[in-house]
Amino acid sequence: MVYSTQPVRRFVALGDSLTEGVGDPRLDGTLRGWADVLAGELDHAWPGLRYDNLAVRGWHARHVLRHQLEQALRLEPDLASVMVGANDAFDRHGFDGAEVGRVLRRTVAALRDTGARVVMATLPDITRRWPGPARLHQETRSRFELVNDHVRTIAAEHDAIMHDLWHDERTHSSRMWSIDRVHPGTHGHTGIAHSFAELLLGSTRSPWTPAGPAVTAAQRLAEIRSLCTILRADRGRPLPAQLPRGPWNLSPTGTQQ
Repeated sequence: MVYSTQPVRRFVALGDSLTEGVGDPRLDGTLRGWADVLAGELDHAWPGLRYDNLAVRGWHARHVLRHQLEQALRLEPDLASVMVGANDAFDRHGFDGAEVGRVLRRTVAALRDTGARVVMATLPDITRRWPGPARLHQETRSRFELVNDHVRTIAAEHDAIMHDLWHDERTHSSRMWSIDRVHPGTHGHTGIAHSFAELLLGSTRSPWTPAGPAVTAAQRLAEIRSLCTILRADRGRPLPAQLPRGPWNLSPTGTQQ
């Protein structure tokens, strides 16, 4: 276990749709996500946390390096998360595993050079929940495995705090996933946040189990509406087009307002 011995004053999240919060819409349609939940846990432990989420759905590792890293460095975080690579792996024709590794390494090294702690995670095996025989998804699964090999190596090289979602059997619970079978749902995002909180703090404020509560009809409707909104907004959107989530303010109880 790795627990923080120094308080976290500024947390910056870099990445793609997983960190942006896709799959975890509030009932009003705004996105929450694991990084928001983790920020609440950190703010509870060390009140006054400043939190910035720079993640943008659809982005590849190179987009994070070119368009998020500089902004993250200007914010001078003492904790940064780097979770990206799934969109690279989905690109069956343009995927270059070695280049993804080089880009991830540069991103993490730049953050670590400032003294910031870095948290990372391997990609979960989402293909296990896809319909059809496993052989149909083996190519995608292999690309995910290659990205994860780089994540594990880079995390070890730079003393990053890493959670191995690929080998976390809890990720195979049906209630972990949103209706699109690609992004975690509300319960899944909460689980990821709790895993990081346990690594950083040693505990969380509330228990979490893979089974979790049943997904309500209202939550499923919010997921469908959110997915439709995202599909409309992203139609024809060139990458990397920045879609900022806006300012973030944590209440005294650690809930984003």
